[in-house]
Amino acid sequence: MRWFGILLIIFVGSEKTGLAQSLTISGRILDALTSRPVATAQVFLKQHNKIEHQLSGENGHFQFANTPAGETTIIVQRLSYQNVNIHFFMIADTSVTIELLPEPLALSEISLSAEKDRRLLLMQRSSQPVLHFAAQEIDEIAAADAADVLTFAPGIFIKNYGGFSGLKTVSLRGAAGTQVKILLDGIEYDNSQSGVTDLSTLDMNAFEAIDLYRGGNAAQFGANALAGVIDLRTVVAGKTPAIKFSTTKGEFGQQSLQFRASGTVTGLQAVTAVSRQNATGNYPFHFNVFGRDTVLSRANADYENFHFLSTLQKKTDAKTTILSFTRYSGRRGVPGAVLQGSFVPSQARQNDEDTQLTGQFSWRIAPDKIWRNALRWRKSDLNYRDPQVKIRPQGIDDFYRNHMLYAQSAFEIIRTNQRFLTKLEAGESKLRSNNLAHPLAQSFEIIEKVQRRFVHATFLWEKNDESGLHFRMLQFALRFSHYSDAGSALSPSMGFNFKPTQLPLHLRLHAAHSFRVPAFAEQYFLNYGNRRLKPEKSLSIESGANAAFAFRGNFIFDASFFAFAVSNQIISIPRSPVLWSAENVGKTRHRGLELLGEWRSPGKRIHLRTTWTRQTAEDRSPGSRTFGKQLVYIPREIFTAIMALEQPLTARLSGQFSLTARRVSYRYHLSENDFDSLLPAYAIIDLKAGIKKSFGKINCVLNLQIENIVDVTYEIIHNYPMPGRIWRLQAEMRSGHAEK
Repeated sequence: MRWFGILLIIFVGSEKTGLAQSLTISGRILDALTSRPVATAQVFLKQHNKIEHQLSGENGHFQFANTPAGETTIIVQRLSYQNVNIHFFMIADTSVTIELLPEPLALSEISLSAEKDRRLLLMQRSSQPVLHFAAQEIDEIAAADAADVLTFAPGIFIKNYGGFSGLKTVSLRGAAGTQVKILLDGIEYDNSQSGVTDLSTLDMNAFEAIDLYRGGNAAQFGANALAGVIDLRTVVAGKTPAIKFSTTKGEFGQQSLQFRASGTVTGLQAVTAVSRQNATGNYPFHFNVFGRDTVLSRANADYENFHFLSTLQKKTDAKTTILSFTRYSGRRGVPGAVLQGSFVPSQARQNDEDTQLTGQFSWRIAPDKIWRNALRWRKSDLNYRDPQVKIRPQGIDDFYRNHMLYAQSAFEIIRTNQRFLTKLEAGESKLRSNNLAHPLAQSFEIIEKVQRRFVHATFLWEKNDESGLHFRMLQFALRFSHYSDAGSALSPSMGFNFKPTQLPLHLRLHAAHSFRVPAFAEQYFLNYGNRRLKPEKSLSIESGANAAFAFRGNFIFDASFFAFAVSNQIISIPRSPVLWSAENVGKTRHRGLELLGEWRSPGKRIHLRTTWTRQTAEDRSPGSRTFGKQLVYIPREIFTAIMALEQPLTARLSGQFSLTARRVSYRYHLSENDFDSLLPAYAIIDLKAGIKKSFGKINCVLNLQIENIVDVTYEIIHNYPMPGRIWRLQAEMRSGHAEK
């Protein structure tokens, strides 16, 4: 029996002692703190490899009739409560009273026993649209990095600067990459140097899931969350030993090796993940030169990446301690643009190093109170060299070293239908470089380093009212932030989610005021920075609906309408024919509709998902010559589709197949939106096919992946052509099952 109390009362009737007769199991589910009935809890009855399921009624009651005698397991799951498992041998009619202990529920810290529960509950119970990519979705896409996963989310457009070694940044709802918040395990990860995270450096071997929160919400997540939040979840250390090894070979020198192992070491749950990727990257492509089709070969596009993750975890009934270390190093060429049918020769090289050490500690002080703490140290180095640009005699040779220290402490209280969260955060970020200056009235004062200190205080209140099959949730959050070099900001948000009828339909509404602090590059870079910059501000509102129902499988449908405006937007303004400056003169307006539909067959053998986004992102800067024009590189429409199938062939052999498609409408690469700056629409289809063979607890997989199978010629960024059709062959071995 668990320490929080499960009361099991078995009534044995005088005439019901035979093992062969049909029996009845009934019971009631109560809140362990208030003794109030808990409605709509999921109750599973497992006997002889057969599982029955029902929801508890308005008074917490449930009943299973015509049940045979024998070994019996009852499993109870309910949002915001801990799961309960009861195992016993039933010989007579049985009545049980089950008390559930409340489990604190935080948007970026939810931990449920099943990925399907987490995914659906996040979508249904949030006041904003949330999409959870679990391990299965990541495998279906054959994702190598975070950009590959997020490509198939509503509202997302990945700006890929040209193939293998190219920079990959995210645009969400037409916003810039600087206006999307990046978290790692729910903890600050943003790049204070440039304000942009290169998604190509986030190898999926180190991650087991990604949560995408669409919509502005600096009140809960912090600065830069003007358009949404991406939370990357590293692999979880499990008690059960598990090993994964894979190797990939492909065109243009593509090679990768990945290894991951988890298990228990001297009482600690441990996981280690290592990967290495490299490619020559000099792929051919078609280019139109004055109406004539020409084949060129991309040069200086090689890369080599190394990723390492190690995590130790210690868990007791009330306390959890986690220590993790991550390391990334990358070497890449920076290809030149294609102009007038030929490459601009490039010898530019970029080297990156990123090291992080993170400690987390959580303590359940009481059944309804939990205290969470985190501390992260991060060091990021970047070196960019280009001997051909003769700003200095030896060309450009710039280095940037960014140190960040970040601490947070959160205290959460869960009552019967209310939740309170207070959180304090503090830290500092330092940047050293040979390319920094304090802007003066007529010139620049060269400096060696800049520093930023910050402190945040957050309060969140949430009320849930659930009766029978109805649900209402009201949420209010307020955040105060202060930055030593960017001033202070107050960010409120309010959200509402309700289920008005017994139909499986949730409606939601959310409004927020958010902000973004200038990056060091915008404040201090030589010949560009502006020390007087103010934070960008946004006001957002959105509404949406979510429905989930079962019919020959499981259906999910989600729709979101959004609108937000950004003021004080930082844009580049020419100060002379050769010098530019960052200024707070921009205003933008974003509106759109996002749709998602998904179906999984019984047994999860077939999975279909499609998304469609229609959006406008316009310049609304007063007096601008481009007032009302579409922002550059923002498509009006984005469509994606995934079809995945796993078909058993024999008892130990199965075939796997997935087909993904995405279509991106026209974009402009100049703010005037003239015809010559039009980039045409493109549609890309990718294929993955393979076989899986089981040898006891070992699964071996052989996959063939083909990207751009119809060999489409296209550009995402002007003058940076993307590869045509390319293939990869992947072999993988997995042993054991990692616990979630």
